Amino acid sequence: MARCVKANIHVDSEATRKITISIPSKLAFSSTDLKSVDIRDFSKNLMEIHLDCLMSLAAACSHKLHENGPSSKIFPLTNPLRTKAKGMIIRHVPINLYADDTSGNVSKQFNKHMVYYFTLSGLPPKLSNMEYNCHFLCTSNTAGALELADQIVNQLK
Repeated sequence: MARCVKANIHVDSEATRKITISIPSKLAFSSTDLKSVDIRDFSKNLMEIHLDCLMSLAAACSHKLHENGPSSKIFPLTNPLRTKAKGMIIRHVPINLYADDTSGNVSKQFNKHMVYYFTLSGLPPKLSNMEYNCHFLCTSNTAGALELADQIVNQLK
């Protein structure tokens, strides 16, 4: 199921066939303006919709979706991650990050180093606490927890 709203379409220029597509801003998920639509009812995706044989809908609106309201915003009409993925399927996987300062010595005074691990957030605690569901990310004997976290965030972007 998809939550859909009727968009306003304004023709900017008949000659160049440029249009502006806008939607209301700050729509709550439970808004009465939104309708639930079965995704199987859609026969085409954005890139397959053409105004005529020469121009696609995405090109006609310059790949932009406008949000009307007190805080107007412009959104790219194709998710930038789709371009980056180059046709591969994108999956969003929430993770929990854990930092630990560990030492190989019994006294815990020497050879201290920071270690980062992650587990999948969707796993039940019984499974996420098992050793094979805890994955190593990085370690350092000189950098602190925040310095390592900064590098992890850069890699995840």
